[in-house]
Amino acid sequence: STFSAFLGQKLYFSKLALNVSLNVSRNSDQALKWFFFPGVDVHYSFTDQSTISASMNKTMRMPTFTDLYYSGPLNVGNTSLLPEKAIGYELGYSYKINAFQINTSVFYSTGTDLIDWVKKDISDKWHTINYSEINTLGGELSARVYFDRIIDNVKIIRYLQVDYTYLTQQKPTTDHISNYSLNYLKHRLDLALSHTIFKNIVADWHYAWQDRNGQYEKYENGNYAGMENYSPFSLLSLKIGWQAKGWKIYGMVDNIFNNSYFDIGNIVQPGRWFYLGITKKVDFP
Repeated sequence: STFSAFLGQKLYFSKLALNVSLNVSRNSDQALKWFFFPGVDVHYSFTDQSTISASMNKTMRMPTFTDLYYSGPLNVGNTSLLPEKAIGYELGYSYKINAFQINTSVFYSTGTDLIDWVKKDISDKWHTINYSEINTLGGELSARVYFDRIIDNVKIIRYLQVDYTYLTQQKPTTDHISNYSLNYLKHRLDLALSHTIFKNIVADWHYAWQDRNGQYEKYENGNYAGMENYSPFSLLSLKIGWQAKGWKIYGMVDNIFNNSYFDIGNIVQPGRWFYLGITKKVDFP
């Protein structure tokens, strides 16, 4: 059984906003231990368009039933697992005007007793362990330009958006094969472009590129072929839609170039996908 209580308080001082919280939790499986999770978020507005923020939060994740007790042909749980805990710090800045907005942040977290499914040899079963400590450093950048707000009555290009995320980890020295905790997404880039084709017909393009850290088990013709590093890959998708009088009809092509890739694990992801859809918005009195 689990008991949890939450307290929070928001305070405003002119251009400064302060949010303080405390979560208290107790789980019957954890030898009657009480856990305290404080959090602090601070926002300061230089102007109506420019804001800086900082936060610190402590979190915990209990092991799942599968992590603890599952036993199967390929996996076996561990009843001695501890809850994983983390303290995260983040510093951010945002700037918004009518036609342009940008958000950027850097963050750092220190995690202890992080749970992962691992094995030492390919012939072993996956089993769960706690890593002593994994520290993560990263940053995010997001920017959007509304071209239809820069030039009046020009709706050909509606907006362009760029999003980028970077992560790096200080991980423990281990000879284990990790299933997911150490296979983090190191680079992720997204580009989105929306433009008008004709009147109410709009095209939305999305390009994604990512580079994942880590390895996966490679198989060829059903036979184990060693550990393979994840390779970067890119995807391009297009959505064309018509919208008027509450109706919306759209078609979408995902993975236009039919790229073959591995995202996480050793499962080949789907190739080119086609979608068709129609929606109707109804306003009730």
